[in-house]
Amino acid sequence: MRTFGDDALAEVRDDISGTMTRIESSVFAEYASGAHCRWCRHNGLPCAASAVVDTEPDA
Repeated sequence: MRTFGDDALAEVRDDISGTMTRIESSVFAEYASGAHCRWCRHNGLPCAASAVVDTEPDA
C-alpha cells in the first residue's frame, strides 16, 4: 500500500482547489485552444475550425 505525507497531500489539495475555483468561475464563452482540441466534441466553439485537425484518438 502506498502512503502519502501531509505535504504531498496538501499540494494536491491546493491544486484541486485551484482547478475547481477556475471551473466554477469559467463560462462557456471562455476557451483555450490547443493540442487537446483534437478530442473536443464542442465543434461550435470559435477555435474549432482552425484548431481541430484530427478528431480521431491515437491508436
